[in-house]
Amino acid sequence: MSKSQLPLMIGIGTRIRKSPYYESNLKYGVTGFTVYNKMYLPTAFSGPEKEYESLINDVTFGDFAAERQIEINGKDAYEFVRYITPRNLEKCEIGFCKYIILTDMDGGIINDACLLRLEGRIRQSLRMKNLADFEKAQGRIVICDFVCPTSETKKNFNPDITIWMNTIKSGRYEDTNKMFEEPSEVDYEVEEMNDTNHETIAAKILENVWLEKANCSNAGKMATMAQRSSRAF
Repeated sequence: MSKSQLPLMIGIGTRIRKSPYYESNLKYGVTGFTVYNKMYLPTAFSGPEKEYESLINDVTFGDFAAERQIEINGKDAYEFVRYITPRNLEKCEIGFCKYIILTDMDGGIINDACLLRLEGRIRQSLRMKNLADFEKAQGRIVICDFVCPTSETKKNFNPDITIWMNTIKSGRYEDTNKMFEEPSEVDYEVEEMNDTNHETIAAKILENVWLEKANCSNAGKMATMAQRSSRAF
């Protein structure tokens, strides 16, 4: 047997981490590993042909503990993910997964991943509430802007004043339109954008703020949320 025909081997030691499923891999006949993120990642069991048939016709489990989880959040998170994968994500509902391909600017494949869509808006509403509460404690007036808020996000934030920017009938993205919940209670509703309505609303809010200061011993602790629905985009 020539050197080129010698079987390739990988040493199992303490310098490379083992996944929580390492013993199960041995139990079910793993025949090959690679090192990924400083951890053993199984690459072969029964051979490519049999594994392909099993993947297509049966249910296949894999040990991907070596892969890392990252969370993409922020107001442009959804748009960013849409930019880096060609897969249509409009039907990927919250709480569901999709297998996606990550591509470069020329469409070349960089990597593949499992995408789990989480309810980022709920976490965002709680973060904004914490920030608003801090500013309120400093005696400041706080204005926050939600894009397409749900009933749960409004409940989390618990605003003192709600302004609904009801200026268009639908947004650009169907998934955002489906998520939209028309608010049941609003203090002010803006149905068109013009040069005067913002001044009118601002004057009314300031009037209420001064009334609040006059009637409340702990002045200044008043939060304002400007609620922008999906119809504002």
